[in-house]
Amino acid sequence: MKTKPSKLFETFSGTISGLTVVNRSGQWVLRKKTNPHNPNTASQKAVRKNFSVYAGKWADLTDEQRNQWNQTAREATAKPARFGVSGKVSGQNLYLKCNINLSLLDTPVELHGPVPEFPQPAPHIGQVILTQNSVTVELEEPVPDNHTVIIRATPLNAGQSTAPQRLFQVGTLPEGSHTADITEKFRARFGELTSRKKVQVQIYAIHNKSGYASPRREALSNILPEHP
Repeated sequence: MKTKPSKLFETFSGTISGLTVVNRSGQWVLRKKTNPHNPNTASQKAVRKNFSVYAGKWADLTDEQRNQWNQTAREATAKPARFGVSGKVSGQNLYLKCNINLSLLDTPVELHGPVPEFPQPAPHIGQVILTQNSVTVELEEPVPDNHTVIIRATPLNAGQSTAPQRLFQVGTLPEGSHTADITEKFRARFGELTSRKKVQVQIYAIHNKSGYASPRREALSNILPEHP
């Protein structure tokens, strides 16, 4: 909302009663104050740490290894569906992406050069079953060979449809499996679920050798009924 106050307030700016006042090209703008999302969760710290580690290791690669990543990045940019990437990527981008993906697995592998193994599509989510005591994810097909499915989730209110900024990794599924009980890690991250809540789940498959990842799939659970 724009406003033009008296000259007494020409140099005023700041926040009061939940509103922030700023000057934009001579016009005063009032807007609701927002609090920044906390970026210091354990999973976010781990991702930033891995990014820092592998950014440093990129400099330790040989010229030949960096050239291999650069060439593969050009191929990945030209064929994003095959490599599981989006947009234009550099060799360093691809090196970081693949190694950080592999760091999410239970038995991570460190890559020095690109591996010509491409991701299969993640299985479709059959259902997300929510009870007062458990959260279970069932896939329609088993996880493909040489892949691990990453499971991310967040609780939602009954009327919400999505909250992608609050998704956190709460489990994995190895090759050949199709059901995961994510209760323990979900509760450790979000606490107990109350009535009239549901769960948003997002999954994607990572190739265990190359670190390339498939596109993501999402589903919602049933709504937890009122507790008796």
